[in-house]
Amino acid sequence: MNCHINTWLTDTGLAPLNSSLTHILENNPSAQAYAEEDYRLSYAQLVSIAGGCAVNLRAAGLTEGDRIALDAPRSRELFIIIVSCLISGISFISVPRTYGTEQKKQFAEDTYCAAIYSLSEIFSDADIKIKDLGNLSLLESASKRRIHNQMSGREVYCVRTSGTTGNPKVVPIHMSQISGFFEDVLSGFDISSGRRWLWVHDLSFDLSIWEVVGCLVYGGCLVVLKEEEKRDPKRIWNTLEQYRINQIILTPSEFRFIFKESKVPYLSQLSLEEILFCGEKLSVETIREFYQELKSNNVNLVNTYGPSEATIFCSSHVVKDKDIHDGSIPIGKPFPNMDFSLVNMENEINGELILTGKQVFDGYDRQPLSTHEYLTGDICRKGENGEYYYVGRKGGFHKVNGYRIDLLEIEEFLQSIPGVGEATSWVEENRENGSILIAAINVMDGYQISTRELRKHCSHLSPWLRPARYLTVLQSDWPMNIRGKTDKEELKRRFHEK
Repeated sequence: MNCHINTWLTDTGLAPLNSSLTHILENNPSAQAYAEEDYRLSYAQLVSIAGGCAVNLRAAGLTEGDRIALDAPRSRELFIIIVSCLISGISFISVPRTYGTEQKKQFAEDTYCAAIYSLSEIFSDADIKIKDLGNLSLLESASKRRIHNQMSGREVYCVRTSGTTGNPKVVPIHMSQISGFFEDVLSGFDISSGRRWLWVHDLSFDLSIWEVVGCLVYGGCLVVLKEEEKRDPKRIWNTLEQYRINQIILTPSEFRFIFKESKVPYLSQLSLEEILFCGEKLSVETIREFYQELKSNNVNLVNTYGPSEATIFCSSHVVKDKDIHDGSIPIGKPFPNMDFSLVNMENEINGELILTGKQVFDGYDRQPLSTHEYLTGDICRKGENGEYYYVGRKGGFHKVNGYRIDLLEIEEFLQSIPGVGEATSWVEENRENGSILIAAINVMDGYQISTRELRKHCSHLSPWLRPARYLTVLQSDWPMNIRGKTDKEELKRRFHEK
Protein backbone atom coordinates (compact mmCIF):
# COMPACT_ATOMS: atom_id res chain seq x y z
CA MET A 1 0.00 0.00 0.00
CA ASN A 2 1.60 3.27 -1.11
CA CYS A 3 0.89 6.70 0.33
CA HIS A 4 1.39 9.97 -1.49
CA ILE A 5 3.49 12.28 0.67
CA ASN A 6 4.74 15.80 0.38
CA THR A 7 8.51 15.67 0.59
CA TRP A 8 8.67 18.59 3.04
CA LEU A 9 6.78 16.48 5.61
CA THR A 10 9.68 14.05 5.80
CA ASP A 11 12.47 16.59 5.50
CA THR A 12 13.52 16.92 9.13
CA GLY A 13 17.18 17.51 8.32
CA LEU A 14 18.02 14.25 10.11
CA ALA A 15 18.84 11.76 7.35
CA PRO A 16 18.11 8.52 9.29
CA LEU A 17 14.70 9.85 10.36
CA ASN A 18 13.88 11.08 6.84
CA SER A 19 14.77 7.68 5.41
CA SER A 20 12.65 5.81 7.98
CA LEU A 21 9.57 8.01 7.54
CA THR A 22 9.78 7.89 3.75
CA HIS A 23 10.16 4.10 3.72
CA ILE A 24 7.20 3.52 6.04
CA LEU A 25 4.92 6.00 4.28
CA GLU A 26 5.70 4.45 0.91
CA ASN A 27 5.34 0.84 2.01
CA ASN A 28 3.24 0.60 5.18
CA PRO A 29 1.60 3.95 6.06
CA SER A 30 -0.94 2.26 8.35
CA ALA A 31 1.85 0.99 10.64
CA GLN A 32 1.27 2.12 14.21
CA ALA A 33 3.38 5.06 15.37
CA TYR A 34 1.69 5.64 18.74
CA ALA A 35 -0.56 3.68 21.12
CA GLU A 36 -2.37 4.79 24.26
CA GLU A 37 -5.34 2.93 25.76
CA ASP A 38 -7.98 2.95 22.98
CA TYR A 39 -6.17 5.61 20.91
CA ARG A 40 -3.96 4.65 17.98
CA LEU A 41 -2.00 6.80 15.55
CA SER A 42 -0.60 5.46 12.28
CA TYR A 43 2.51 6.87 10.63
CA ALA A 44 0.36 8.41 7.89
CA GLN A 45 -1.85 10.10 10.50
CA LEU A 46 1.14 11.23 12.57
CA VAL A 47 2.88 12.91 9.65
CA SER A 48 -0.35 14.48 8.40
CA ILE A 49 -1.31 15.94 11.80
CA ALA A 50 2.25 17.02 12.62
CA GLY A 51 2.48 18.67 9.19
CA GLY A 52 -0.69 20.63 9.93
CA CYS A 53 0.77 21.76 13.24
CA ALA A 54 3.96 22.78 11.46
CA VAL A 55 1.85 25.02 9.23
CA ASN A 56 0.32 26.59 12.37
CA LEU A 57 3.77 27.24 13.81
CA ARG A 58 4.88 28.95 10.61
CA ALA A 59 1.68 30.97 10.46
CA ALA A 60 2.50 32.26 13.95
CA GLY A 61 5.73 33.65 12.56
CA LEU A 62 8.06 30.95 13.86
CA THR A 63 10.76 29.89 11.44
CA GLU A 64 13.68 27.49 11.27
CA GLY A 65 16.20 28.40 13.92
CA ASP A 66 13.68 29.59 16.51
CA ARG A 67 13.44 27.85 19.87
CA ILE A 68 10.18 27.18 21.71
CA ALA A 69 9.46 26.03 25.27
CA LEU A 70 7.23 22.96 25.61
CA ASP A 71 5.00 22.83 28.68
CA ALA A 72 3.34 19.40 28.51
CA PRO A 73 3.56 15.97 30.11
CA ARG A 74 4.28 12.83 28.10
CA SER A 75 1.26 12.53 25.81
CA ARG A 76 0.16 12.16 22.20
CA GLU A 77 -0.05 15.97 22.00
CA LEU A 78 3.58 16.39 23.06
CA PHE A 79 4.63 13.61 20.68
CA ILE A 80 2.95 15.36 17.74
CA ILE A 81 4.39 18.77 18.65
CA ILE A 82 7.90 17.30 18.84
CA VAL A 83 7.48 15.84 15.34
CA SER A 84 6.10 19.22 14.16
CA CYS A 85 9.21 20.93 15.50
CA LEU A 86 11.45 18.45 13.69
CA ILE A 87 9.58 19.07 10.42
CA SER A 88 9.69 22.86 10.91
CA GLY A 89 13.33 23.06 11.96
CA ILE A 90 12.30 24.60 15.29
CA SER A 91 14.33 23.73 18.37
CA PHE A 92 12.59 22.83 21.63
CA ILE A 93 13.28 22.77 25.35
CA SER A 94 11.11 21.39 28.16
CA VAL A 95 9.64 23.74 30.75
CA PRO A 96 10.15 22.55 34.37
CA ARG A 97 6.82 21.05 35.38
CA THR A 98 7.05 22.27 38.98
CA TYR A 99 7.10 25.94 37.96
CA GLY A 100 4.11 28.28 38.29
CA THR A 101 2.70 30.21 35.35
CA GLU A 102 4.90 33.30 35.70
CA GLN A 103 7.97 31.15 36.41
CA LYS A 104 7.33 29.19 33.22
CA LYS A 105 7.10 32.36 31.18
CA GLN A 106 10.26 33.69 32.77
CA PHE A 107 12.04 30.40 32.09
CA ALA A 108 11.04 30.59 28.42
CA GLU A 109 12.32 34.14 28.13
CA ASP A 110 15.52 33.39 30.04
CA THR A 111 16.25 30.52 27.64
CA TYR A 112 15.70 32.77 24.60
CA CYS A 113 12.53 31.05 23.40
CA ALA A 114 10.35 32.70 20.79
CA ALA A 115 7.18 31.10 22.17
CA ILE A 116 5.80 28.77 24.81
CA TYR A 117 3.53 25.84 23.97
CA SER A 118 1.19 24.46 26.63
CA LEU A 119 -1.61 21.94 26.94
CA SER A 120 -3.20 23.90 29.76
CA GLU A 121 -5.28 27.08 29.71
CA ILE A 122 -3.02 28.89 32.17
CA PHE A 123 -1.70 31.18 29.49
CA SER A 124 -4.76 33.36 28.94
CA ASP A 125 -2.92 35.46 26.39
CA ALA A 126 -2.30 32.49 24.09
CA ASP A 127 -1.96 33.76 20.53
CA ILE A 128 -2.82 30.60 18.63
CA LYS A 129 -4.85 27.47 19.26
CA ILE A 130 -3.05 24.59 17.52
CA LYS A 131 -6.01 22.46 16.41
CA ASP A 132 -7.02 20.46 19.50
CA LEU A 133 -3.42 20.01 20.57
CA GLY A 134 -2.74 23.01 22.80
CA ASN A 135 -1.96 26.71 22.86
CA LEU A 136 0.96 28.77 21.61
CA SER A 137 1.97 32.06 23.27
CA LEU A 138 4.46 34.28 21.47
CA LEU A 139 7.11 35.95 23.61
CA GLU A 140 7.95 39.33 22.15
CA SER A 141 10.54 40.13 24.82
CA ALA A 142 12.58 37.01 24.07
CA SER A 143 15.51 36.98 21.67
CA LYS A 144 13.91 34.98 18.88
CA ARG A 145 16.59 34.23 16.33
CA ARG A 146 18.99 31.38 16.94
CA ILE A 147 22.44 31.75 15.40
CA HIS A 148 23.27 28.72 13.26
CA ASN A 149 26.58 27.09 14.00
CA GLN A 150 28.58 26.97 10.79
CA MET A 151 30.01 23.54 11.65
CA SER A 152 27.13 21.85 13.47
CA GLY A 153 24.07 23.14 11.62
CA ARG A 154 20.78 24.14 13.15
CA GLU A 155 19.81 23.48 16.74
CA VAL A 156 17.48 20.49 17.26
CA TYR A 157 16.73 20.42 21.01
CA CYS A 158 18.02 21.62 24.38
CA VAL A 159 18.18 20.03 27.80
CA ARG A 160 19.16 21.52 31.13
CA THR A 161 21.85 19.89 33.21
CA SER A 162 20.85 18.80 36.69
CA GLY A 163 23.05 21.48 38.23
CA THR A 164 25.05 19.14 40.48
CA THR A 165 28.14 21.32 39.98
CA GLY A 166 26.35 24.65 40.43
CA ASN A 167 23.54 26.36 38.56
CA PRO A 168 21.78 24.32 35.86
CA LYS A 169 23.04 25.07 32.34
CA VAL A 170 21.30 24.76 28.98
CA VAL A 171 22.84 22.19 26.63
CA PRO A 172 21.93 22.85 22.97
CA ILE A 173 22.28 19.87 20.62
CA HIS A 174 22.68 20.62 16.92
CA MET A 175 22.03 18.59 13.80
CA SER A 176 25.63 17.44 13.47
CA GLN A 177 25.67 15.96 16.98
CA ILE A 178 22.38 14.09 16.81
CA SER A 179 23.16 12.89 13.26
CA GLY A 180 26.44 11.51 14.56
CA PHE A 181 24.58 9.78 17.38
CA PHE A 182 22.11 8.03 15.08
CA GLU A 183 24.83 7.10 12.59
CA ASP A 184 26.57 5.26 15.40
CA VAL A 185 23.55 3.53 16.93
CA LEU A 186 22.22 2.43 13.55
CA SER A 187 25.56 0.79 12.78
CA GLY A 188 25.88 -0.86 16.18
CA PHE A 189 22.34 -1.58 17.46
CA ASP A 190 20.36 -4.36 15.80
CA ILE A 191 16.83 -3.13 16.56
CA SER A 192 14.08 -4.49 14.34
CA SER A 193 11.34 -2.32 12.84
CA GLY A 194 7.91 -2.45 14.44
CA ARG A 195 9.05 -2.81 18.04
CA ARG A 196 6.96 -1.22 20.78
CA TRP A 197 8.95 1.39 22.67
CA LEU A 198 7.99 2.68 26.13
CA TRP A 199 8.17 6.46 26.67
CA VAL A 200 9.28 6.60 30.30
CA HIS A 201 11.16 9.86 30.72
CA ASP A 202 10.25 13.50 30.98
CA LEU A 203 11.38 15.65 28.05
CA SER A 204 13.76 17.47 30.39
CA PHE A 205 15.86 14.27 30.44
CA ASP A 206 17.51 13.50 27.10
CA LEU A 207 16.80 9.78 27.39
CA SER A 208 13.37 10.89 26.12
CA ILE A 209 14.98 11.92 22.81
CA TRP A 210 16.12 8.34 22.35
CA GLU A 211 12.64 7.08 23.21
CA VAL A 212 10.73 9.46 20.92
CA VAL A 213 13.05 10.13 17.99
CA GLY A 214 14.80 6.75 18.23
CA CYS A 215 11.44 4.99 18.03
CA LEU A 216 10.67 6.84 14.77
CA VAL A 217 14.13 6.23 13.33
CA TYR A 218 13.69 2.50 13.90
CA GLY A 219 10.08 2.48 12.67
CA GLY A 220 8.62 1.55 16.05
CA CYS A 221 5.39 2.24 17.92
CA LEU A 222 5.64 4.57 20.92
CA VAL A 223 3.62 3.78 24.07
CA VAL A 224 3.40 6.51 26.69
CA LEU A 225 3.89 5.74 30.37
CA LYS A 226 1.72 8.31 32.14
CA GLU A 227 3.05 10.07 35.21
CA GLU A 228 0.52 8.50 37.59
CA GLU A 229 1.52 5.05 36.30
CA LYS A 230 5.22 5.76 36.70
CA ARG A 231 4.88 6.07 40.48
CA ASP A 232 3.62 2.48 40.87
CA PRO A 233 5.84 -0.48 39.86
CA LYS A 234 2.78 -2.74 39.50
CA ARG A 235 1.16 -0.36 37.00
CA ILE A 236 4.43 -0.09 35.05
CA TRP A 237 4.59 -3.88 34.93
CA ASN A 238 1.00 -4.02 33.69
CA THR A 239 1.85 -1.55 30.93
CA LEU A 240 4.85 -3.62 29.88
CA GLU A 241 2.65 -6.70 29.72
CA GLN A 242 -0.52 -5.17 28.26
CA TYR A 243 1.19 -3.32 25.41
CA ARG A 244 3.77 -6.07 24.76
CA ILE A 245 6.64 -3.59 25.15
CA ASN A 246 9.84 -4.70 23.41
CA GLN A 247 12.21 -1.78 23.93
CA ILE A 248 12.93 0.23 27.11
CA ILE A 249 15.70 2.43 28.46
CA LEU A 250 15.98 2.85 32.24
CA THR A 251 18.29 4.20 34.87
CA PRO A 252 19.47 1.42 37.21
CA SER A 253 17.34 3.06 39.92
CA GLU A 254 14.25 2.73 37.72
CA PHE A 255 15.06 -0.91 36.96
CA ARG A 256 15.29 -1.71 40.65
CA PHE A 257 12.05 0.19 41.31
CA ILE A 258 10.15 -1.76 38.63
CA PHE A 259 11.67 -5.22 38.81
CA LYS A 260 12.81 -5.78 42.39
CA GLU A 261 9.23 -6.36 43.47
CA SER A 262 8.50 -8.91 40.74
CA LYS A 263 9.04 -12.64 40.83
CA VAL A 264 11.75 -13.81 38.45
CA PRO A 265 9.61 -16.43 36.65
CA TYR A 266 7.07 -13.72 35.74
CA LEU A 267 9.63 -12.17 33.38
CA SER A 268 8.63 -14.73 30.76
CA GLN A 269 5.19 -13.05 30.60
CA LEU A 270 6.77 -9.94 29.12
CA SER A 271 7.67 -9.29 25.48
CA LEU A 272 10.91 -7.47 26.16
CA GLU A 273 13.67 -7.81 23.60
CA GLU A 274 16.07 -5.19 24.90
CA ILE A 275 16.71 -3.16 28.04
CA LEU A 276 19.14 -0.26 27.82
CA PHE A 277 20.66 1.17 30.99
CA CYS A 278 21.87 4.76 31.22
CA GLY A 279 22.22 7.67 33.62
CA GLU A 280 23.89 5.90 36.56
CA LYS A 281 26.47 3.25 37.24
CA LEU A 282 25.04 -0.22 36.54
CA SER A 283 26.16 -2.62 39.25
CA VAL A 284 26.06 -6.39 38.95
CA GLU A 285 23.86 -6.52 42.05
CA THR A 286 21.15 -4.58 40.22
CA ILE A 287 20.64 -7.32 37.63
CA ARG A 288 22.17 -10.45 39.17
CA GLU A 289 18.84 -11.88 40.36
CA PHE A 290 17.22 -11.44 36.93
CA TYR A 291 20.12 -12.03 34.58
CA GLN A 292 19.70 -15.72 33.78
CA GLU A 293 15.94 -15.49 33.31
CA LEU A 294 16.27 -12.45 31.04
CA LYS A 295 19.00 -14.21 29.10
CA SER A 296 16.88 -17.36 28.67
CA ASN A 297 14.10 -15.15 27.29
CA ASN A 298 16.57 -13.60 24.81
CA VAL A 299 16.38 -10.15 26.36
CA ASN A 300 19.41 -8.10 25.36
CA LEU A 301 20.88 -6.09 28.27
CA VAL A 302 22.95 -3.11 27.16
CA ASN A 303 24.86 -0.79 29.46
CA THR A 304 25.34 2.65 27.91
CA TYR A 305 27.19 5.77 28.98
CA GLY A 306 27.05 9.42 28.05
CA PRO A 307 26.42 12.86 29.51
CA SER A 308 23.92 15.24 27.90
CA GLU A 309 26.91 17.20 26.59
CA ALA A 310 27.76 14.24 24.33
CA THR A 311 24.24 13.61 22.97
CA ILE A 312 22.28 11.01 24.97
CA PHE A 313 24.91 8.23 25.13
CA CYS A 314 28.20 7.63 23.35
CA SER A 315 29.35 4.12 24.34
CA SER A 316 27.68 0.78 24.96
CA HIS A 317 28.35 -2.73 26.18
CA VAL A 318 26.19 -5.85 25.93
CA VAL A 319 26.14 -7.51 29.35
CA LYS A 320 27.72 -10.99 29.33
CA ASP A 321 28.17 -13.90 31.74
CA LYS A 322 31.77 -12.79 32.34
CA ASP A 323 30.59 -9.43 33.67
CA ILE A 324 28.37 -11.13 36.25
CA HIS A 325 31.20 -13.46 37.23
CA ASP A 326 33.75 -10.64 37.48
CA GLY A 327 31.37 -8.42 39.43
CA SER A 328 31.83 -5.38 37.19
CA ILE A 329 30.00 -4.18 34.06
CA PRO A 330 31.87 -1.97 31.56
CA ILE A 331 30.40 1.12 29.93
CA GLY A 332 31.96 -0.22 26.74
CA LYS A 333 34.02 1.24 23.94
CA PRO A 334 33.34 4.69 22.44
CA PHE A 335 31.12 4.84 19.37
CA PRO A 336 32.92 5.11 16.00
CA ASN A 337 32.37 8.88 15.86
CA MET A 338 33.76 9.34 19.40
CA ASP A 339 37.09 9.10 21.21
CA PHE A 340 37.71 8.52 24.93
CA SER A 341 40.89 9.28 26.85
CA LEU A 342 41.90 9.55 30.50
CA VAL A 343 43.55 12.62 32.00
CA ASN A 344 44.34 13.88 35.50
CA MET A 345 45.26 10.35 36.54
CA GLU A 346 44.53 9.48 40.18
CA ASN A 347 46.89 6.51 39.92
CA GLU A 348 48.24 4.22 37.20
CA ILE A 349 44.72 2.96 36.41
CA ASN A 350 42.03 5.56 37.12
CA GLY A 351 41.68 8.95 35.46
CA GLU A 352 39.13 11.57 34.49
CA LEU A 353 37.33 10.78 31.25
CA ILE A 354 37.56 13.31 28.43
CA LEU A 355 35.35 13.04 25.33
CA THR A 356 36.04 14.22 21.81
CA GLY A 357 34.18 13.50 18.59
CA LYS A 358 31.11 14.25 16.55
CA GLN A 359 28.58 13.91 19.39
CA VAL A 360 30.25 16.46 21.68
CA PHE A 361 28.23 19.66 21.99
CA ASP A 362 29.53 23.11 21.01
CA GLY A 363 29.16 24.58 24.49
CA TYR A 364 26.44 25.67 26.91
CA ASP A 365 23.94 28.27 25.75
CA ARG A 366 25.91 31.36 24.74
CA GLN A 367 29.05 29.82 26.29
CA PRO A 368 30.93 28.17 23.38
CA LEU A 369 33.65 25.63 24.11
CA SER A 370 37.19 26.87 23.62
CA THR A 371 38.18 23.41 22.39
CA HIS A 372 35.93 20.70 20.95
CA GLU A 373 36.31 18.35 23.89
CA TYR A 374 34.40 17.73 27.09
CA LEU A 375 35.94 16.93 30.46
CA THR A 376 33.26 14.82 32.13
CA GLY A 377 34.24 14.79 35.79
CA ASP A 378 33.76 10.99 35.67
CA ILE A 379 36.56 8.79 36.94
CA CYS A 380 37.04 5.73 34.71
CA ARG A 381 39.57 3.04 33.95
CA LYS A 382 40.39 1.31 30.68
CA GLY A 383 40.33 -2.50 30.60
CA GLU A 384 42.77 -4.72 28.74
CA ASN A 385 40.28 -5.24 25.89
CA GLY A 386 39.84 -1.49 25.33
CA GLU A 387 36.53 -1.22 27.16
CA TYR A 388 36.05 1.48 29.77
CA TYR A 389 34.71 1.03 33.30
CA TYR A 390 32.99 3.74 35.29
CA VAL A 391 34.52 4.14 38.75
CA GLY A 392 32.74 7.21 40.13
CA ARG A 393 32.53 10.98 40.07
CA LYS A 394 35.61 13.14 40.51
CA GLY A 395 35.85 13.89 44.19
CA GLY A 396 33.44 11.02 44.85
CA PHE A 397 35.60 9.58 47.61
CA HIS A 398 35.03 10.80 51.16
CA LYS A 399 37.10 10.81 54.31
CA VAL A 400 35.36 9.35 57.36
CA ASN A 401 37.40 9.11 60.56
CA GLY A 402 40.59 9.14 58.53
CA TYR A 403 39.51 6.43 56.08
CA ARG A 404 38.92 7.06 52.35
CA ILE A 405 35.59 5.49 51.36
CA ASP A 406 33.62 5.08 48.15
CA LEU A 407 29.87 5.59 48.63
CA LEU A 408 29.07 3.49 45.53
CA GLU A 409 30.75 0.47 47.11
CA ILE A 410 28.54 0.81 50.19
CA GLU A 411 25.36 1.32 48.16
CA GLU A 412 26.02 -1.72 45.97
CA PHE A 413 26.45 -3.86 49.08
CA LEU A 414 23.25 -2.56 50.66
CA GLN A 415 21.33 -3.26 47.44
CA SER A 416 22.40 -6.92 47.64
CA ILE A 417 20.45 -7.38 50.89
CA PRO A 418 17.12 -9.22 50.36
CA GLY A 419 14.21 -6.80 50.47
CA VAL A 420 16.30 -3.73 49.65
CA GLY A 421 15.15 -2.22 46.38
CA GLU A 422 17.42 0.83 46.46
CA ALA A 423 20.05 2.36 48.71
CA THR A 424 21.82 5.69 48.81
CA SER A 425 24.36 7.09 51.24
CA TRP A 426 26.03 10.34 52.15
CA VAL A 427 28.47 11.80 54.66
CA GLU A 428 27.53 14.54 57.12
CA GLU A 429 29.70 16.56 59.43
CA ASN A 430 28.73 16.33 63.09
CA ARG A 431 30.27 18.62 65.70
CA GLU A 432 30.27 15.91 68.34
CA ASN A 433 31.23 12.86 66.26
CA GLY A 434 33.00 14.34 63.23
CA SER A 435 32.09 12.82 59.86
CA ILE A 436 29.31 10.24 59.98
CA LEU A 437 28.06 7.93 57.25
CA ILE A 438 24.29 7.79 56.67
CA ALA A 439 22.33 5.36 54.50
CA ALA A 440 18.74 5.56 53.24
CA ILE A 441 17.12 2.22 52.43
CA ASN A 442 14.22 1.55 50.05
CA VAL A 443 12.26 -1.33 51.61
CA MET A 444 10.34 -3.40 49.07
CA ASP A 445 6.67 -4.22 49.55
CA GLY A 446 6.17 -7.34 51.64
CA TYR A 447 9.44 -6.90 53.59
CA GLN A 448 10.21 -5.50 57.01
CA ILE A 449 13.81 -4.52 57.62
CA SER A 450 14.90 -3.14 60.97
CA THR A 451 17.98 -1.07 61.71
CA ARG A 452 19.28 -4.00 63.76
CA GLU A 453 19.03 -6.31 60.73
CA LEU A 454 20.81 -3.77 58.54
CA ARG A 455 23.63 -3.47 61.08
CA LYS A 456 23.92 -7.27 61.16
CA HIS A 457 24.24 -7.46 57.37
CA CYS A 458 26.76 -4.60 57.35
CA SER A 459 28.94 -6.38 59.91
CA HIS A 460 30.43 -8.14 56.87
CA LEU A 461 31.78 -4.77 55.68
CA SER A 462 35.00 -3.23 56.92
CA PRO A 463 34.23 -1.14 60.02
CA TRP A 464 34.88 2.18 58.25
CA LEU A 465 32.32 1.29 55.53
CA ARG A 466 29.44 0.63 57.94
CA PRO A 467 26.76 3.36 58.08
CA ALA A 468 26.31 4.98 61.48
CA ARG A 469 22.66 5.97 60.86
CA TYR A 470 19.87 4.52 58.72
CA LEU A 471 16.67 5.85 57.23
CA THR A 472 14.19 3.22 56.01
CA VAL A 473 11.54 4.23 53.47
CA LEU A 474 8.79 2.09 51.95
CA GLN A 475 9.18 1.54 48.22
CA SER A 476 5.85 3.24 47.53
CA ASP A 477 7.15 6.37 49.28
CA TRP A 478 10.69 6.42 47.84
CA PRO A 479 11.34 9.85 46.24
CA MET A 480 12.58 9.95 42.65
CA ASN A 481 13.19 13.00 40.49
CA ILE A 482 12.07 13.54 36.89
CA ARG A 483 15.32 12.02 35.62
CA GLY A 484 14.45 8.66 37.14
CA LYS A 485 17.06 8.94 39.85
CA THR A 486 16.77 8.91 43.62
CA ASP A 487 16.00 12.34 45.05
CA LYS A 488 18.78 12.44 47.61
CA GLU A 489 17.99 15.95 48.82
CA GLU A 490 14.46 14.88 49.77
CA LEU A 491 15.87 11.88 51.64
CA LYS A 492 18.26 14.15 53.54
CA ARG A 493 15.34 16.38 54.47
CA ARG A 494 13.37 13.39 55.79
CA PHE A 495 16.37 12.14 57.72
CA HIS A 496 16.74 15.46 59.55
CA GLU A 497 13.01 15.64 60.23
CA LYS A 498 13.22 12.19 61.76
